[in-house]
Amino acid sequence: MERDGPLIRSWYPLLPSLVDHYDLFKNLDAARAIVNHATSVNDSGLTVLEIGAGGCLLPMFLHGLTKIRRHDVVDLDFVIPFGFAMLRSFAPGVSVALPGEPTEDASLRFHDNNNLAFDEAGHDVAVNITSFGEMTQGNVSEYFALVAHALRSGGIFTCINRNAKATRFDSYPWHSITGDVLVDEVDPTSGYHDPDPIFRRIVRKH
Repeated sequence: MERDGPLIRSWYPLLPSLVDHYDLFKNLDAARAIVNHATSVNDSGLTVLEIGAGGCLLPMFLHGLTKIRRHDVVDLDFVIPFGFAMLRSFAPGVSVALPGEPTEDASLRFHDNNNLAFDEAGHDVAVNITSFGEMTQGNVSEYFALVAHALRSGGIFTCINRNAKATRFDSYPWHSITGDVLVDEVDPTSGYHDPDPIFRRIVRKH
C-alpha cells in the first residue's frame, strides 16, 4: 500500500533502540494478565482501549492470545507511525486504520488526541503501560476520565507504571474508576529492568 513505505521508513532506523527484550517480556506478561481477567459481552471478541501503545507490542500479543474485535490505540501523532510500522512488519494480519481513515474493516484503530470519539461505556479493557508516569497530573486525570467514560461496567482497567516518575502511580485519580481491585502488586517483570519498581493494578469497574 502507498502509505506503508513513508511511514515505515521514517521510523525504521530507531526500531532496534526502541524495542528491547524487557519491553517484549513486559508486554507479553501484561497481555497474559489481561486475558486472564477480561471478559467480553459476547463471542465476537474483546474491545480494547489502549493509551500510549508505542511500538504496539501489546496489541500484537493480545491478537495472538485471544480474539479481539476492536483495539483502539490513542497515541501522540509522531509515535503512531512507529506502532504502524511494527504492526505492518510483525503482525500483517491485523487490519489497521490510521487517524482519518475509514474504520469499518479495521480491527485496530489509531486515534490522536484530536480524534477521541468512543462509544459510551463500550470497551471491555482499558490499559496503559509505562507512559502515565511521563505525563503531567492534568494529562493523567484527563486520560482517567476517558477510561471511566469508555470502559463498560464489568470491564477491566490495567495500569502498569513506575511510582517514582514525573507523575507518581499512587497519586493517579484512582477514585474516578470505582470498582474491585483484582491485582495490586509490583509488576513481576520490573526486576529485570532496574531497581525502580513498576506497579501493576487491575481494577474491574462497577
